[in-house]
Amino acid sequence: MTRTVGDQFYHVTMAPLAMAGNCLRRGDVRQGLQELSGESLVGSMQRAIDAVAANVGLRAGAIERLLPTEEIDNLLESVARCQADAAEQWQLHMAHAGGLLEAIAKLTSDGRSPETGMCLMRIATKMKLEKALATPLRELAGHIENWEELLGRIRRLLDDGKELAEARRRRRVVRLGLLAAVGVAGIAVGAVALTVLGARRRIDKSLTDMNPCEVELMRAADVSMASAKQKAAVQSARSACRENRESARLLEEKKQAEAKRQRREREAVQEREARCVELAARVTKPSATPLSSELTEVFSNDLRLLTRLAAGQLSNSDVASDVASLPCLTGPPGDAIAGAFAAALVQSVESWAPTHAPSPSALLLVQRGKASVGRVAGQNLIPPIEKTALNALVTGDAGLTKKAIKCCELLTSVGVTPHLYCNAVMGKLYR
Repeated sequence: MTRTVGDQFYHVTMAPLAMAGNCLRRGDVRQGLQELSGESLVGSMQRAIDAVAANVGLRAGAIERLLPTEEIDNLLESVARCQADAAEQWQLHMAHAGGLLEAIAKLTSDGRSPETGMCLMRIATKMKLEKALATPLRELAGHIENWEELLGRIRRLLDDGKELAEARRRRRVVRLGLLAAVGVAGIAVGAVALTVLGARRRIDKSLTDMNPCEVELMRAADVSMASAKQKAAVQSARSACRENRESARLLEEKKQAEAKRQRREREAVQEREARCVELAARVTKPSATPLSSELTEVFSNDLRLLTRLAAGQLSNSDVASDVASLPCLTGPPGDAIAGAFAAALVQSVESWAPTHAPSPSALLLVQRGKASVGRVAGQNLIPPIEKTALNALVTGDAGLTKKAIKCCELLTSVGVTPHLYCNAVMGKLYR
């Protein structure tokens, strides 16, 4: 059956929609949306006009004047806007589309040609909870259906047009005359040459595209007629396409791995901050109750000291040890922990004062938490520390003198004025 001018126009302009429908049918939604871009539809429209013009022997401008150009431009503008929004939103949501792609693949399992508008509407329905994606998809589906309806009207318009029919009739007469003059042999040679030339031109056009994967859309028949140089270029482009896809895949995997790592780090920080708040609340009210399993797991490295601190007790070695590395010392939890440490250290002064002295980091922590040391508790520091200072003065032992000085410094750290023996032993330090 001979194809009419309208059929020819309709076939060319529907090519992007057919390709998009096939992409949606096999689950490649991203490529399907790309086929529906404004640039793709405009290109198919121009190719259809050129094909019709060549068919009937008129200029492309004469064909364009027959078309409802204003309606075409308005609809193409709407399609381009919705397609850009839908493509962008699909890229953002594609990580959640695994089950959806399978559903799309079943839409045309009976072998019928895919209906692009219906496929898009199905996707929009599936993604109705993601309004940022569903809305542009739904609008795009409506515009695509309007585009198909408009192409159908133009098809009938071109078939009913007397001017095109007359032009085509004249062109047919001219062609018949030329065919008779040139002969069957010349026609055969010319047809082959034109076919090869057309195929090679299409190959050159695809090879000039910035995207090397454009070669995958070439027809096998065109590639079979390519020159040796073109075949080499096609093979090179296919290799580049595979490399690009592999690089994109590896980059995406790297991005996802980095995102997971950062998420785990954030979760770990949040977990530790929550445990710090819990620890601060626990040591603020000392008791014999064991630390919770969560605190035991998170602070396992400092568990013994924290357990004693939660009970309001410190060993002699705790006073002299370096406590600068205690967990959770930043922010409000650190203030609470410093207060608990200061109160426990002052409470146990009778135990550690004769044999131990506070470490520099312990003095700093006590000074930070001195607000938790009551006035009476601070005054209770004076007798044992004064006794230690007196022993240092009497014996003259250098090691005992250093310990006494550290103990006397504790008094000033909690805001208590040193007495006679502390002033004497500290006076030696500044001589």
